[in-house]
Amino acid sequence: SYPHKILTGRRDKMHTLRQTNGLSGFTKRSESDYDCFGAGHSSTTISAGLGMAVGRDLKGRKNNVVAVIGDGAMTAGQAYGAMNNAGYLDSDMIVILNDNKQVSLPTANLDGPIPPVGALSSALSRLQSNRPLRELREVAKGVTKQIGGPMHEIAAKVDEYARGMISGSGSTLFEELGLYYIGPV
Repeated sequence: SYPHKILTGRRDKMHTLRQTNGLSGFTKRSESDYDCFGAGHSSTTISAGLGMAVGRDLKGRKNNVVAVIGDGAMTAGQAYGAMNNAGYLDSDMIVILNDNKQVSLPTANLDGPIPPVGALSSALSRLQSNRPLRELREVAKGVTKQIGGPMHEIAAKVDEYARGMISGSGSTLFEELGLYYIGPV
């Protein structure tokens, strides 16, 4: 939520973060009109975003819903439950994974800093996108959208299989949950 606080006019108060009478470490409705939900822990952004996307759809609106989640927050089950539901509902929302290599916070010993460790940290580090393939995908996506109909859906499946063959690792966890993944960006 720190980037959110900076982008919503609280940059000059960041030095008071988590101090008495200072900024909260999480979103807090009484702190800003831009904090549309309160949280006491990380990992809530995808769930909150999904709720907002469902609400938007029920009201017939067309606005974008964007949820930003850090790699450290991806260690909690709530994030995976939300991705499972978002994929099942085929929700039209954007999730940005801020991979700042903090999935397992670095610590230090007398020899200096110790880098993040763990299976999730390693998996996120391996997720790669081939730049020429990404550019080709964007061109193909534009062409198939103009053609419309089932051609766009067929092209999406071809893209998924091609990515698996080129990367050698098959689809990502995100894609297996029914989410369209582009990254790293």
